[in-house]
Amino acid sequence: MRLGAVAVKMSFKASGVGRVAAELRQVAERTSDGARGQMKRAAARIVDRAQIYVPEDTTALRESIRIEKTYEGRGRLAIDVVAGNATAIMESGKLINLDQYAWIIHERYSQFKPGRRTREKMSENPTAQIGEGFMTRAYEDEEERLERQMVETVTNIIRSIMV
Repeated sequence: MRLGAVAVKMSFKASGVGRVAAELRQVAERTSDGARGQMKRAAARIVDRAQIYVPEDTTALRESIRIEKTYEGRGRLAIDVVAGNATAIMESGKLINLDQYAWIIHERYSQFKPGRRTREKMSENPTAQIGEGFMTRAYEDEEERLERQMVETVTNIIRSIMV
């Protein structure tokens, strides 16, 4: 038995490609806006939490915890939560570099005894671990929530556009 050659001719015409491309651009723009909003809100919560966790015999270190925003390549938002600054401060008659002080308190506070104001803060916040690692713990408290909210934000944006 001999099989003959079979030729199949197909044609395909896509319509609506412009509409799909526009929807994809809209998803990208809205996703970026949504992600930036989530990042900003998460950073604010991290600052609030770090300000609770930081030992506070003076207010200088707590008040130095802040958000720094920069824009990197292609307008990508970068948000850092930082403590300290390059300024030296006068505290109890001593000149203190706040950057160095922030590092010492963050990394080595367990080697010190809490002062009166830190002990008061501990009493006022009995469920908070005030002391060493205050920035790291504030971030870790927020990390899972941020990841979940980022996924929800992107999913909701895609669903709203694709409906």
